[in-house]
Amino acid sequence: MSDELEAMLGTLPSLRLDRNSAVSRAFVEDETLTGGTHSVGTDSAGTRPAEASGRRALFSTCSDFVAVPLGDHGVFVAAATDGETFDEVGEEVTELLAATTEAAFDRVERETELRERDRTLQHQNRRLSQLNRVNEFIREIDQALVGAESREKIETAVCERLTADDRFAFAWIGETTALSRTLRPRAWDGDERGYLDAVPLESGLDAETAEPSVRAADDREAALVSNVADHLRTGRWCKEAVSRDFQSVLSIPLAYDDVLFGTLSVYADRPDAFDGMVRSVLRELGDTVAAAINAVQRKEALQSDTVAELEYRVSDANADLRRLAAETGASFDVEGDVARDDGTTLVFAAVEGADLDGVVAAAGEFVGIADAEPIRETDGGGLVGLRVREEFVTTVLADHGAVLRGLRATPESLSLTVDVPGSVATRSIDEVVSNTYDDAELVAQRERTRAIDAARRSERFRENLTERQLEVAQMAYHTGFFDADRDVTGRDVASMLDISHTAFYDHVRRIQRKLFASLFESRPRPAGLNSNPRSPASRFTIQLLIPCRRSS
Repeated sequence: MSDELEAMLGTLPSLRLDRNSAVSRAFVEDETLTGGTHSVGTDSAGTRPAEASGRRALFSTCSDFVAVPLGDHGVFVAAATDGETFDEVGEEVTELLAATTEAAFDRVERETELRERDRTLQHQNRRLSQLNRVNEFIREIDQALVGAESREKIETAVCERLTADDRFAFAWIGETTALSRTLRPRAWDGDERGYLDAVPLESGLDAETAEPSVRAADDREAALVSNVADHLRTGRWCKEAVSRDFQSVLSIPLAYDDVLFGTLSVYADRPDAFDGMVRSVLRELGDTVAAAINAVQRKEALQSDTVAELEYRVSDANADLRRLAAETGASFDVEGDVARDDGTTLVFAAVEGADLDGVVAAAGEFVGIADAEPIRETDGGGLVGLRVREEFVTTVLADHGAVLRGLRATPESLSLTVDVPGSVATRSIDEVVSNTYDDAELVAQRERTRAIDAARRSERFRENLTERQLEVAQMAYHTGFFDADRDVTGRDVASMLDISHTAFYDHVRRIQRKLFASLFESRPRPAGLNSNPRSPASRFTIQLLIPCRRSS
């Protein structure tokens, strides 16, 4: 508003978008309106409607005015005093000034939009550049993980690749020890300068004072400190970090299948270095590193000739086998299991102290057991197949390189024996068992050696079988189908598996072929051996497949 108009009218009030003033009507109807005496409409009786006091006398001191709409920007108003009025020339000049003003507003709006668009494009370009850097960074680490042959090489490669990026000053990987619950540095790279020796890394400290890596290990969640300087009064580690120019920290738990392998901690020399994209990428990196560590440990497990035999006692009264034992008064010894395509696991359990019909009936009342069927009956017990709904402990242990050697459930307790290769940390197996059963206690640990070649052949053979073939082989074995004096036929086993007898025999032949291939594939074929199934050599080969089942 010009100084002259402000001196004439004073401070203008806000006008409602209605038809009670010419200014409002000009904006709403998008047309030029004139006339001070016509600035307020009349009602049906020809009188002025009641208005707020600020609007009633708005143009009372003007002899005439022109209101020109400025598109979406507002209204241009020119006023006359001292009895003067606007003629056609005055109105045209006012409309010309209004058009110039509207054009100026449009230009300012376009320039503002262009500046905003330019800022958006610059931001998108920065994000795209950052994304390209992140993708290249991830590719380099993935390549390093693929080529790493041990856990040590994996951890070293990750720390080196992280600090090669100028955004990060220091990175290290720590592992929680089984007894002291203290993070032990395993690998590090960058400008460390004694930081790990200077800060406390014990578990159990207050969350406000604990180093981020300790918090990540305790909480199993990422721990972020965007500006270390804001926390100088809360923890000793902050002073040590700032003195080394570590301004922000992100620590990621390295966990696979609920088992914690350690933590990955990254430090930057500027605040707020870990934005949403970087945090997301480093979290995914933590999952990848944990999976790689687990995979390399499983691979090393096949090559290790030393085994730790761990014996656990479980007082968890809610474990299905323990409850079933208490319900029936029987004891159960797991002899094998097969993971099925539908997500359930078929568990073969030897029963002692109860008839199988009673066990099957009792198992049918358990929510965690989808199905139960008698497989082989003996005096005072037999063998039962239990199809459990959740993943069985055998599968979880195998995912971490360990082997379940025995599981026994009685009305009083549940115990299990696990073989852990020397390359696998026993603490990780402790976590697997503790995550599966409440109140699991390690009661014994023994070291022994094993034949590596036998373990490798067994593992290769199992890997060559499909899940269905493994189920068929175990069902046939446990029912006594391979016994010389068997009293069960292929039709009987096929009925238990809910398949045709021809499909059963087809599976058996394929299993036989894979078994013999695992035994003889690297050896020269004996001279004179042909493919005639009626030849003496072929009959001898078939007889080799029929081992004697252990007596109950």
